[in-house]
Amino acid sequence: MKVCVLGSGSKGNCTLVESGKTALLIDAGFSGRDITRRLRAIGRSPESITAVLVTHEHHDHIRGVGIFSRQAGVPVFVNGPTLRAAEKCLGRLRRLEEFGTGESFAAGNLQVHPFAVSHDTADPVGFVLTDGRFRVGYCTDTGKATTLIEHHLRR
Repeated sequence: MKVCVLGSGSKGNCTLVESGKTALLIDAGFSGRDITRRLRAIGRSPESITAVLVTHEHHDHIRGVGIFSRQAGVPVFVNGPTLRAAEKCLGRLRRLEEFGTGESFAAGNLQVHPFAVSHDTADPVGFVLTDGRFRVGYCTDTGKATTLIEHHLRR
């Protein structure tokens, strides 16, 4: 499993997680053009991406989600409250995959478990991703490390 932070900060957030032939973006807070440039800088292309996972609706996490989804032809995984809060900014998506916080789902060959985090948004989540051999935990913009966050990131 490989993880590459393509950018993190108030101007945008985007992280690549890869395992085998699956390549997921967690958030897409840069422009579609900038995400493509950042992917190419590490030898990847938009066409290599399997899906985009969304943590929450703040602009620095979703700015490029819609355009990237349409251009790369990839689905977007987002929970219902975040989708409703971000609908206008997201625009039309290539394909929408709605998940429930706390309910695991598959994205390519990765199992993804979204868990609640503390942040000032509709229903913010972190993710634990596993390919059956390796696990990686990801959470951002947390107000504090809650017992639930510690539980999910412990291993």
